[in-house]
Amino acid sequence: MEKITAKGDIPNFISLFGTRLPAVIGGSYTFVMPTISIILAGRYSDIVDPREKFERIMRGIQGALIVASTLQIVLGFSGLWRNVARFV
Repeated sequence: MEKITAKGDIPNFISLFGTRLPAVIGGSYTFVMPTISIILAGRYSDIVDPREKFERIMRGIQGALIVASTLQIVLGFSGLWRNVARFV
């Protein structure tokens, strides 16, 4: 069996056998500003070691993305986003 690559086989596989929703491969630009604000936050300025500073910043970014994604999942699956989108 050939390897499935991310070039085009995965989206085709998902569209054939998956949920029939489009597969989004790539990052979203909506996370750029929050990520920059986390990187420039003053809470990391007292760390001298660059590796430790990088690890803490990455943990902060990952935690923020997990919380934001969980909120989006809850809003989407609960149907609350339908009420919000009506006013947008």
